[in-house]
Amino acid sequence: MSLSFRADEHVDSAIVTALEAEGYAVETVGDEYERGLADEAHLAECRQRGRIILTNDDDFAVLGREMEHAGIIRYSNQGRSPGEFVRAIRRIDTYLSTREMADHVEWLGQWL
Repeated sequence: MSLSFRADEHVDSAIVTALEAEGYAVETVGDEYERGLADEAHLAECRQRGRIILTNDDDFAVLGREMEHAGIIRYSNQGRSPGEFVRAIRRIDTYLSTREMADHVEWLGQWL
């Protein structure tokens, strides 16, 4: 596994736990960053740290076209099981490198 992540504050903790159980490094609210941090600050910090944003927030997809970032994985269906989410992340990790994810917005649903 080469991708590492920052889960925005709206990502369910069960998804974070499932990703960590698979060996992925995932930064979370309260542990590595404060709740309410501006989206632009998330993108800038993640670019510095090489972390891909996991989010269901449309604002990140818009900002992703306006500023540099390490990558954004966007999902809209919050009803997906943690297992489905992890399988999609594994597929993305298999086919897209950290370099390919830079300044790229990927839609999780395409990998399910």
